[in-house]
Amino acid sequence: VNAVAPGLTMTAMYDTLPQSRIDAMETMTYSGRGASPREIAEVVAWLGTESPSYINGTCHDVNNGFHR
Repeated sequence: VNAVAPGLTMTAMYDTLPQSRIDAMETMTYSGRGASPREIAEVVAWLGTESPSYINGTCHDVNNGFHR
């Protein structure tokens, strides 16, 4: 199984967070922002193609360096 573990993503749940929490989390990413849902979906779509034919049993952390 290949898994995708998204980090901070700008969804409806993101919109419910206090601005102070959003600011703190965004400083922990290299780009200084959360991911768009499309950016996460692009990773999922890529995993569904034939391109990663030799990738298996991995977890793809799509988090822009968030776990520093």
